Amino acid sequence: GARQWIPREQITDPERSKAMGLPPGLDFHTKGELAAQILADAFADGVRFDFVCGDEVYGSCTGLRRFLEQHEQAHVLRVPSTFMITLAPGLRLTCAQAVRRLLKDHRRWEVRSAGKGSKGERWYAWAYLATASPRHHLLIRRHLKSGELAFHWCYVPEGRPPARTRLIRAAGLRWPVEECFELAKDCFGLDQCQARLYTAILRHLVLVMAALAVCAVAAAKLRDRTDGRACAP
Repeated sequence: GARQWIPREQITDPERSKAMGLPPGLDFHTKGELAAQILADAFADGVRFDFVCGDEVYGSCTGLRRFLEQHEQAHVLRVPSTFMITLAPGLRLTCAQAVRRLLKDHRRWEVRSAGKGSKGERWYAWAYLATASPRHHLLIRRHLKSGELAFHWCYVPEGRPPARTRLIRAAGLRWPVEECFELAKDCFGLDQCQARLYTAILRHLVLVMAALAVCAVAAAKLRDRTDGRACAP
């Protein structure tokens, strides 16, 4: 699924809107709201996900988080250091404050891989904080050399164990997503459209997404056949 994000000023300015060929009555939506629309379409088709993941643009969207929880959809979303969490009744801190207060002991951190990248395994130190809600958790990633922190707001529906291994694996999925975007841009021209009108850009986007889908299915089938031969006695 995909949606074209259009800046508010382009939609609200009549002259720019007309020049771009935007359809009349088009409403502005944030990226988080567009993500909720894509997910709503997927849910309507009967598609469910192990986890929904996203960067701070999506983690900071209250509406998207509420939508996911209403549909009992597990998620691991990046949030800024200023994101407020309730650790216990009456104890409300930012993510950065929680780390400084509760994670001083190095034994609270463990080194695990976030998955393979272009240079092999991506090793980070990880810590985990429970919150006042049994369904919400804060996962913190620390870079081993720079000490830079990244915060992930996690929601796990009732009946599913909040296994740290699964949350870390989900948090590490951003790298393969970036690789998919790189493939789409370099091999399929996702970012090489010279069109400037709304309809023309949408047509280009649909064609690229369709080509990607066909190639993804073909590659998966080829991989399955190759694995089958490798395992045959």
